[in-house]
Amino acid sequence: MTQPSPTTASLTRRVFIVVLVVVVCTVVIASAVMNTALGPKVVIPGPLTAQHALLTADCTHCHSAEMDSTKGILHGMVNSELSLRDSVLCLDCHDLGADAMMAHGMSHEAMEQRVSDDASGTSQEGFSGFAGIPPPHSADGEYACAVCHVEHEGRRNDLTSMSEAQCQACHQVEFNGFHSGHPGFDGYPYERRLRIQFDHASHIYHNFLTKDPTKAPVACTDCHSADPSGDFMMTAPFEVACAKCHGQEVRAAARSEGSGVVFFAIPAIDTMTLEDEGVDIGQWPADSAITESPISPYVRLLLGADPLLRDDLVVVDSLDLLDLQDATGGELIAVARVAWAIKSIALVLAQDGHAGLLVAVADAIGADDMNDLSPHLAGGLSGVMLKESIGAWFPDLEEELKAHAEGNPPATDPRADAVFEETDSSGQEWVSLGGWYRDDMAFAIRRRPTGHGDEFLKAWADLAAANPGSAGAILDSMMAVDAVGRCLVCHSVDKVETGADSLQVNWYARRAEGGAPDLTRFSHGPHLSMVGDDGCLQCHSVDPQSREFEMAFGQHDPGVFVSSLAPMEQAACAECHAPGKVTTTCLGCHDYHAHRPGMRLRAGAPLKPISSAVPADSEPDSEE
Repeated sequence: MTQPSPTTASLTRRVFIVVLVVVVCTVVIASAVMNTALGPKVVIPGPLTAQHALLTADCTHCHSAEMDSTKGILHGMVNSELSLRDSVLCLDCHDLGADAMMAHGMSHEAMEQRVSDDASGTSQEGFSGFAGIPPPHSADGEYACAVCHVEHEGRRNDLTSMSEAQCQACHQVEFNGFHSGHPGFDGYPYERRLRIQFDHASHIYHNFLTKDPTKAPVACTDCHSADPSGDFMMTAPFEVACAKCHGQEVRAAARSEGSGVVFFAIPAIDTMTLEDEGVDIGQWPADSAITESPISPYVRLLLGADPLLRDDLVVVDSLDLLDLQDATGGELIAVARVAWAIKSIALVLAQDGHAGLLVAVADAIGADDMNDLSPHLAGGLSGVMLKESIGAWFPDLEEELKAHAEGNPPATDPRADAVFEETDSSGQEWVSLGGWYRDDMAFAIRRRPTGHGDEFLKAWADLAAANPGSAGAILDSMMAVDAVGRCLVCHSVDKVETGADSLQVNWYARRAEGGAPDLTRFSHGPHLSMVGDDGCLQCHSVDPQSREFEMAFGQHDPGVFVSSLAPMEQAACAECHAPGKVTTTCLGCHDYHAHRPGMRLRAGAPLKPISSAVPADSEPDSEE
């Protein structure tokens, strides 16, 4: 091994000594300068942007290192832990979500899922991942704000400006531009089925042509309008977009079988066969020779609170209650138990009213407390109507149930049924604007919807969706094509992510706020004035032959669907977004931050009453 010559070694020592002296002198001089009023001005490399100009007087707003220390002089020369600590100070004012310092402001799990989703299609494969040397970051994958946002570059510096090179420092796939080489769209922009079951194809190519044309919209903007930001197209409320055609349907007008939803009803039973076979159910006015009313789904829910009755209901569902001649003895006993249970429910409703109903519902769905239930489940049902209706249909109900419980035959004549007159004229027509009425021809208490958004129907729809096991009959009745109010004919029902069985009703169309993090943005505002004679159909084409749209709503997974609108093609956008026409920069369509930046109060700004604003001799108002 060659040893350095004495001359070389001596020169090296001299150079080291000189460098050491220079460094020490620099530190001493810098420390001395920093202890004077001139110090901070010397250190500041340039003026702040106009947005941060007021922070110039106090560097600690943005810098974790003291500007009067030596560490402050070296601050910013290299990417270090200080840069990450400074980023925390940025977040005192800028709200960017819980994972603000992670790549794109997304957690590792969310980013991995997004990369996996992007790579699922051939057009996106390899689009994510580092192209070369990644930007400096911590061991946890945190990036300092200063990696992209550099201050002290002048008053007019745009802190949010980023170059194409910055984006492609991380993303592998390089291409000439949006018009050439950019990955194609995969199903954009439809990621889930509509929350409102509105088939554009059937309405545009059938309903608007074959039905009253005076009610049909003239343009897409008759039903959709941009939100204040111009980014999103919002759906107009029911009264504007739908009521012309569907207002009467929602109010359940002109229905031959009655305009109200059947809440409580005495189902029709072949009482003659029961009597011939010696099976006693006491007074039962709803003989199959008079009416054909089935068991109300609401009554079915209340019956299901008893496990034995649940088994009896399975037996009853297998029978034709209007004709029990072929039923076995065991089956007739099951029918009788269900009949007596319906009488018990009737007595509870007549005597305990709303409170009794909520207790019965809580028992049926296994709720811990009836107070957790919506008061709208009772719908303001009149106690007078309950008592008078049940008293008329079962004149001696309390005595009958008492005798039955004691094992004694009822003292009443089962054939001594009252004679009722048709009450439609004074019933459903009386509540033409919505409300309760008694239907003696069907031995039922009905509710006519008050209109769109009827609180009674909404409350029961939410309850049934959250408890599809016990309230499945109610859910099915609301989803039927001829359902009263047509609530779940239009509003979709989705699975709840946190529960395997629980569902939820989508009462509203998509809203702009509160959505999942998204790095792609599109603003409708600038594009509305560019559409041609086809209007929105220029970009959102409709398949007039679509037949699978409605089928997607038969199951409860919103991600499994067939849209009546065709996905957009990247080529359609590239017709305008090309060199010499409209901008094609990455940031024109993509945001770096998954959460749009928002402002918030700095830490340590609590709400405190100002004592000087309250007169010293003032006293709080006292209650008499």
